[in-house]
Amino acid sequence: MSTNISRRRMLGGALGVSALIGAGLVSQAPSAAAAGTPSDACPNPVIPVVPGMSGSPRANQLWYQFDEVTFYNPSQAFQQAIGAVAAALGTPDIEEGIGELWLTTRNAGTYPAAFISPFNSVQDQLRVISITQIQVFNEYYGCNPLGLIPAMADFGQGILYDPRRPVGSKVHMMSGTPPLGYHVWHAFNRVFGFLDIDAGFWNKWDPVVAYGWAVQSTAKPVADAHNPPLPSSVLASLAAKYLFMPPARIDQAFMSVPYPPGIS
Repeated sequence: MSTNISRRRMLGGALGVSALIGAGLVSQAPSAAAAGTPSDACPNPVIPVVPGMSGSPRANQLWYQFDEVTFYNPSQAFQQAIGAVAAALGTPDIEEGIGELWLTTRNAGTYPAAFISPFNSVQDQLRVISITQIQVFNEYYGCNPLGLIPAMADFGQGILYDPRRPVGSKVHMMSGTPPLGYHVWHAFNRVFGFLDIDAGFWNKWDPVVAYGWAVQSTAKPVADAHNPPLPSSVLASLAAKYLFMPPARIDQAFMSVPYPPGIS
């Protein structure tokens, strides 16, 4: 049984924070307070100096640590939670299961009730999965939640080269061309939102995931390479389109497979 959420499957040129504030995105950014963490708690995490790394050190460390707790070295509690949710879905692969359930119920017109139903019995396990991820976001951007937006843009562009990772995974980005894992990430966001599991965070994170999907679908970075950044004007255009999308429009956008509408 797959017992990990891998953002490599699913889960530099970026917009500046001042520009994002000017665009009025403060209300759209996830916050420490939304996840139940005091907004005045400002962690000061160690950002290691890694020879050969390129891109933002903080963004690199965010995604490195995200992979650590969800994929490479997850806790026993996290693995057990993933196993329980997969069992509730009746599949050995939690990512395939949740992605297929989201699409099937959307196409059948039974969304969201039929989509939510299998998760009602595993809400405690979903809380473990949720807080494990949120703790990483808060550790590195808890006092600057807007910084998560350029961190996602860097991720989508594939400009975070991290030599600590094995061959094939040295760039922090969504695996696959096309990067279908963003569809799975969106489905998880919707589960958390519908069941009110740290919904204040995940409802605001979902547009950021949609933005990352659009960025990576446009940039089409490749693994283990020093990928070029997109022009800032392209990032700005994608941010303006996706970061303000309400939930229903994001749901509709993700019905487009494999790329966002208008991107090929």
